[in-house]
Amino acid sequence: RILVHVSSDARLASALDEVEDLLRAAHTEHRQIKVEIIANRTGIELLDAKASPYAGRLVALRRQFPELRIVACGQTMERWRTEGKRFTLLPGAEVAPSALDEVVKRLRDGWVYVRA
Repeated sequence: RILVHVSSDARLASALDEVEDLLRAAHTEHRQIKVEIIANRTGIELLDAKASPYAGRLVALRRQFPELRIVACGQTMERWRTEGKRFTLLPGAEVAPSALDEVVKRLRDGWVYVRA
């Protein structure tokens, strides 16, 4: 179980490459794996269905690898709304109350944490 925390748009492409490689390797080796991407701050742009250059790739990855969970920080989304920014969450993505809560919860459950 691996949690990938994306808080900056600068590392989006490399984080996705790493997640995809990890999922493909586990699938090829018939290993069970759970991967979650949690995004907040400017990293949440990864999950915008209308603006993310990676939207199609993420949707395809979720379709191919159901063990991939995509989660947006609810606090970041609320902040964007109050600032008047429009945001359409990717299909199948979930919202956690906050990225910090999600990270702490996963760490308590023994997940490996990777900050992208």
